[in-house]
Amino acid sequence: MFDAARRSLAWKTLADEALSLELDEEGRRQLAEQQKRGANDLREGVWRAYHRLAFLGANGEPVDEDLGLLHSSAAESMMALIQARLRQRDELTESFAPSKVIQSWPKDFAV
Repeated sequence: MFDAARRSLAWKTLADEALSLELDEEGRRQLAEQQKRGANDLREGVWRAYHRLAFLGANGEPVDEDLGLLHSSAAESMMALIQARLRQRDELTESFAPSKVIQSWPKDFAV
């Protein structure tokens, strides 16, 4: 990820200085293409870097889940991906189901 960030910043700096470089049309096109490729490589590097999810489970104990190898097409954002994984595990829901409340109710607080 560090190398991808360095390359992306280098291409951005070159693009910012493109006016003073007096590039022809082909050179400007190649520079824009390389800048776009550098930004895409950086985005993919960030997605690959985050592959672990840790959260508190229903019993109050930490849960660690391996998300596997990720890429930017896995979800529209990292937050959307995390929410989808928590929904798959039934850790996150849109609404409370009465049966889920009863199952999760502490035995010490019986009604």
